[in-house]
Order: sequence, then C-alpha cells, then structure tokens
Amino acid sequence: MDLQISTRDKRALAIGGIGVLVMVLYAYVVNPWLAHQAALQERVEQQEQLLERIGMSASPKAKMAQMLLAKKVPTYTMPEEEDMQRLIFEREFDKQLKKAGVKPKSMPQFISQGKKISQLGVKMLKIQGEGKCKFEQALDLLAAIYENPHLVSVEEFKLTCDEKKRNERLVDVSLTVTTLTK
Repeated sequence: MDLQISTRDKRALAIGGIGVLVMVLYAYVVNPWLAHQAALQERVEQQEQLLERIGMSASPKAKMAQMLLAKKVPTYTMPEEEDMQRLIFEREFDKQLKKAGVKPKSMPQFISQGKKISQLGVKMLKIQGEGKCKFEQALDLLAAIYENPHLVSVEEFKLTCDEKKRNERLVDVSLTVTTLTK
C-alpha cells in the first residue's frame, strides 16, 4: 500500500499535529500551572492581609517602623554560672559607665546575692557602680543601660550634687543593677 501524500496534505497534517500538541500541552501543563499560580497569589494576598491586620505591612514606612521598634526592645542573654556571670556583667557594666563618660570611683562592686527564684532556677545578683560625671552623661547612661544584654533591672539610680562645686556641674552617680545567675 503505497500512499501518495501531496505537499498540501503533508502541511495540513503537520499543522494538525502541532495543533493537537498545543492543545495537549495547554490541557496538561499550562492550565494546571496557571491554576497553581492563581492559588499561590490568593494565599499571598491572604497572608498580606493578615500581616496588615497585625500591624506588619509590607510598605517601606512600616518596615522602617518595625526595625526601629526591634532596636528598642531589649534583648537578654541566658545566665551563666554565678562567678562567670558576675565577671561578664561587671565588665559590660563598666564598659557602659565608661562609654557614657562616667569616671568610676572603682570597678563595679558585687553587693548582694538575692534569693533564688525557684520557678526559674536562677539567683539574682546585684552590682553597684559609682562615679562622677555631668548631669547629661548620667542621663545618657540611664538611657543606654538597657543595651546591656545581661541586665535584668535597675534597682537604684541616685544622683547627688556637691553644693560647694555647683559651678562644675558634676554629679555623683550611684547605680545598682540586677542580673540573673544559674
């Protein structure tokens, strides 16, 4: 059986075959892919709406506000054994005093070991630092003290000014802070 197919018929069969191939590709590849993309887009929009409701929008202004807020939130590192934590905390506290411009009278001193907090399995440790500085520097220290990742709280902040040396604008600073130890 010898089939004689003309060039016109060959062209028609080729175009028909390509047409069938395009329909099969569309039905089994392109259409499911488009449906998947639409579903993903819908999920993204739902997640963006959820973020907008909780205040975390994708706008650059909102991202900047979130970054500024994250910088203000203090971080805390987990406590070490008592001797190690005391050493780490005293050094960090001394750095902060020097950074603020406070001239320390001596190294920060360990003043008391508080009672054990049974629910957490840790103990409180109080450290006191004293020094001289200008009033503005004392306020800078108080503003920056929470950058210390080992700090739990400021127990006491005392400023005293010598009546005789009022013109020097120097104040005596006494600061008692707390950290936790294992």
